[in-house]
Amino acid sequence: MYGEETVKIEFGRCCIEIQCHDQEFMAKMRDNYRPFLISREPDFRISFNLRKTLTASEVKNLLTSSRSRVDEGYFESEILKCRVDWAEATLRVDMEREILAPSVEYKLMNSLLRGIYAGIYARIRNTQPDAYLVHGCGIVDGNKCYLFTGPSGSGKTTLAKLAGGRKVLNDEAVLIGRDKKGFYLTGTPFDGGIPDKCNDSARLSAIIFLKHDTQVSLRELSKTETYYRLLAQIFDTTPLLEATGADSLQERANLSAKVATEVSSYELSFLPDGSFWQVIESI
Repeated sequence: MYGEETVKIEFGRCCIEIQCHDQEFMAKMRDNYRPFLISREPDFRISFNLRKTLTASEVKNLLTSSRSRVDEGYFESEILKCRVDWAEATLRVDMEREILAPSVEYKLMNSLLRGIYAGIYARIRNTQPDAYLVHGCGIVDGNKCYLFTGPSGSGKTTLAKLAGGRKVLNDEAVLIGRDKKGFYLTGTPFDGGIPDKCNDSARLSAIIFLKHDTQVSLRELSKTETYYRLLAQIFDTTPLLEATGADSLQERANLSAKVATEVSSYELSFLPDGSFWQVIESI
């Protein structure tokens, strides 16, 4: 058996180490998270044990049909077992190797990383996050940075594909934080609809809620409308394998209120042809 390999990735101000004996799996992790590779001491470790007893097709079928058992800090099904230990800052994962196959279309790593990020702050650092995950596409255009957001299917990946040379932070999720100068966006290692991801930060210029339409138009939103729309797109801040609580909702509500007060927001009706950029750049 090969010796265990490690990959350390940066996620905001956290470092998460991935461990596994499977060299091919680790090569994929290293390639997938290349913009986020770092070498400092990790805040948390994910230890993978992979088994290959099922095909990708069989795994995909079991994702919707198999029974699972969930306890505090523990999850078990036919294809996946996870146990988190916050005291040891470790997640142990035993799973079918094909669960990460492209044809399975199951973004397991996104779910794990989200819960671990939240847990590092809540269970290890005992403080609120420096920045929060929001479901959206971050794009840097010159000296401006936009957060494109909205429900699944509203067009975030479409916008990313039509970036036209502009820097895409991520088309699935970005971090939104606030410092003395105001709000900023940071790229995340989340897997999205395109392979592009970038471990950079930029000052947030505007939030743009997406709407497919037959013509391009831009409508400025009120602070109240921004608050409710953005709140729906901020990720749950509950640590991995724990039940969602009221604290998470309060954190997200506070963030949404602050952003709505300080950042301009708009609704963009657009066609998927790139013509919307002229309208956006007029903001």
